[in-house]
Amino acid sequence: MCSSDLCTAVWYMTWARAAEPEAQDRLAEQYAKACADGGGLLAPVGRAWQALRREATPPKLHTEVGSHPSPAGSYVAACVLYATMCGGDVGKFPDRLAVRGDDGKDKVLVELTAAEGKQLRAAAAAALPTTAQAKKPANAK
Repeated sequence: MCSSDLCTAVWYMTWARAAEPEAQDRLAEQYAKACADGGGLLAPVGRAWQALRREATPPKLHTEVGSHPSPAGSYVAACVLYATMCGGDVGKFPDRLAVRGDDGKDKVLVELTAAEGKQLRAAAAAALPTTAQAKKPANAK
């Protein structure tokens, strides 16, 4: 994340593979160490995934491959990154994300039910340090 000559590194904490959920704590420790050593901000996407995977009815976060994110997994990552980098309130994220195609029509990227959106945003918010949503980085505009 850069603003003129000042840059802040953002460490994107990834998630454990579908078949290895126990690896998340080790991944989180390594990302936290890298962030502490290198400086910057830590976007704890993997922690949000971890919390969701422990729920009674977890959403499908991985694709069939077991490592890449599903649309719901990408949505959670976007929420965490937004709050980490911009200090924004993930509660304001819409349930439907679309882009306008070259043909002028909307291409839907993610369309969640209100309950799904609420579940994903709550996990993203809970994974963030309490200051992440309240404060922007010093060099952010």
